[in-house]
Amino acid sequence: MVATPSSDLPFSFDGVPCEGNVIQATRGEVEATLADELTFGGNYAQIGSFPIDEKTVFGSATQTPDDVTSYAAALITPNGYDLLEEPQLEEPCYEPQDGTGTADLLVWRCAELLNVPSAGTDNWQPRAWDAASGTVRTICSAEDLNGTRQTPLLDAEVVPVTDGANAYFATNLLSDGTWVPSAICCNLDGTEQPVVTGSGAYPAVVEDGALRAALNDDGRALCTALKHWNGKENRNVFTLDPDNSLGISGVWACGSTRAVALSATDSAQGSYVGVWRGNFETLVCWIATDAPRVIASLNQSWFVWGAGSESHNTEMFALNLGTCEATYLGDAPGYSRPTVAQECDAIMVPVTHGTAAVSFRVGTLS
Repeated sequence: MVATPSSDLPFSFDGVPCEGNVIQATRGEVEATLADELTFGGNYAQIGSFPIDEKTVFGSATQTPDDVTSYAAALITPNGYDLLEEPQLEEPCYEPQDGTGTADLLVWRCAELLNVPSAGTDNWQPRAWDAASGTVRTICSAEDLNGTRQTPLLDAEVVPVTDGANAYFATNLLSDGTWVPSAICCNLDGTEQPVVTGSGAYPAVVEDGALRAALNDDGRALCTALKHWNGKENRNVFTLDPDNSLGISGVWACGSTRAVALSATDSAQGSYVGVWRGNFETLVCWIATDAPRVIASLNQSWFVWGAGSESHNTEMFALNLGTCEATYLGDAPGYSRPTVAQECDAIMVPVTHGTAAVSFRVGTLS
């Protein structure tokens, strides 16, 4: 790990502090040790999304992994798994994918499995489960929102997030015949129509509303402004200098911690992540990575990240937000996406095995 001043960063913006050290995490010779480690997966029967605690992971599971329609959302433990819903064996069938949440409340996205060529489309559904009722409900759907099963796939990896009353998500939204990347707010019981909070993507819940990366009215596809939505209106948090070639490619929040990733259309430029405390009052540090995109997870103590589905620069790291020390978590080509629990410091790290199924390590850093 190398820390240098941020005076030579290839971008600038106004609105929040941006001066501080830059952490350049480097591949370690030995992967991090996880205390009380457990492993699962490796056979396509159990697929992890994120840890809830040291012994419980949210993900999807099946007894017949050769049948893609048989997967259902599940809580995975050392004793096996408990399905949160019954598999949908008839059409339309929706595959559970990534989500966020706690032991009390979970939200996740599903995508329809189509029997016709569907490259470039995403007929999504966000779903919610709460421990009190023990039931799963569909919050909304792309088909209901856009009137078609052919909503174009958003050029962003967006995971639904929740504040306990609403879920925030992003999608392409049909507006006057044009598809516009947009953030939406949906109440968790699905009784009201989604509210569009504005153009852009990457919603993140904060105490008094939600953040999102927003498109500016400059004709560029990059999200160049960070907006805060308070339930009624938007205000600007910061705007990137229009002369640079980077845009916002990820936004995360947990408690008093915020993180924002910046990436360029030219993948050779790599990515940067700024981490702040409070309402962007204090910059903790910048992270610099050679990966063209950052797929990450955040709690109050740790920021963990990788390169997602990329095949290069796929090292994974965990940044201790107290010491600003980065720990090497391993290398996972094609599946570089570690996650951290919201209410404790349990971390889930994927392990790739060539063309075989991914397995997962779960534990706490020691």
